[in-house]
Amino acid sequence: MKFKLLLISLFAGIFSLAAQTDIREAIKANPDIAGSIYSSYHCDATAEEPAPKGYKPFYISHYGRHGSRWHSRDSLYVVTLKYFEDAAAADALTDLGRDVYGRMKVLYADAAGRAGQLSPKGVAEHRGIAERMYRNYPEVFASSPKRRCRIEARSTLVPRCLMSMTSFCERLKELDPSIEINREIGKRYLPFMFSVKNMNAVRPASQADADRWIDGHIRTDRFISSLFKADYAASLRNPKFLMRNMYRMSCITQDVDYLGLSFHDLFTEEELFSLWSGYNVQSYLTYGPSAKYGDAMMADAAALLKHIIGDADEVIASGGRAAFLRFGHDVNVVPLVSLLGVEGKCARVTNDNLENLHEYWCDTYITPMATNVQFVFYRNKSGEVIVKVLHNEGVCRLPFDTDIFPYYRWDDFRKYYMMKMSE
Repeated sequence: MKFKLLLISLFAGIFSLAAQTDIREAIKANPDIAGSIYSSYHCDATAEEPAPKGYKPFYISHYGRHGSRWHSRDSLYVVTLKYFEDAAAADALTDLGRDVYGRMKVLYADAAGRAGQLSPKGVAEHRGIAERMYRNYPEVFASSPKRRCRIEARSTLVPRCLMSMTSFCERLKELDPSIEINREIGKRYLPFMFSVKNMNAVRPASQADADRWIDGHIRTDRFISSLFKADYAASLRNPKFLMRNMYRMSCITQDVDYLGLSFHDLFTEEELFSLWSGYNVQSYLTYGPSAKYGDAMMADAAALLKHIIGDADEVIASGGRAAFLRFGHDVNVVPLVSLLGVEGKCARVTNDNLENLHEYWCDTYITPMATNVQFVFYRNKSGEVIVKVLHNEGVCRLPFDTDIFPYYRWDDFRKYYMMKMSE
């Protein structure tokens, strides 16, 4: 079984590498790539492939992660800053340490009271996605005396998701005020918008595996000695905790880029790659398609995919709306991508092969801020329906045959996934 899973992961990795360039080289060229799940949105749009003759888009179904944000807990900033406050009081900071302390104070002052909120960059990300969707599929958003453009939009209860929905919908209304959008949040939508029951059940084990892997790959001596004087550095409590936190501070600065701050200079290329690798393992084990835990994650995504299919069936049968827009979290969009079996983004790697995970699965590319999956539906005059799936606005190859790639016949799509979810 392990050999079979390794073959699967190697096969998937071929496509992942071809699409994403070598992650180590990418980080060297742009350290923000090491941002893991905190990476700002990057649109992976591919050249638009014309639909088969006679087919026109009429409906879009969408699930998107909230956009760029501040860190989700104020305490992360507080406990990290405290290391530097205490060292400053003891006159134990190096020149670099004093400089970093100044940067940390600026970062903390900006973030105070904003934990988890959508940043201005997050607003811009969703406005951009909305505008490109509108420009790329004008037929879907067109209004006429015979057709009202009606859109349903839903968000989880988390404010950054609500603000993402608002930013997206506001841009659509600016582009065409005649578009009608019904926006709602509520607990009734959480069973398909935020299904994490299985994920939470295995999370203690998956997080423990991830923490062991990260701590086993962190080397702190050079990093700590660059910030703190020798005697103080030797007695520093939990240096791995501080190094991990400073990595997360370096990740979040791209999401609040108006500050002009960076902490990338604190890490060597190898340290930055190792830290990113660790957090890539963490996101993979805790909500990705791993061989050990991935089945539980994908089971959570079934409710969302069933809602997408059911809503599409309803629109195909009777019309009534041009789009259904959903706004949630990475812990939902990643399992959806995994359940769909998108080529190059669903490798099933075993825990004993995590050392090479970065060759097969990269969270930076799979779930940056504002990650989205779009299902674009087309119909011809005979009523035949086809669908194209986009991940971060790039076309997806799905695990069943089609003679019209990147389009799939809706009957084939529906049959394949309903059967998969019944197994």
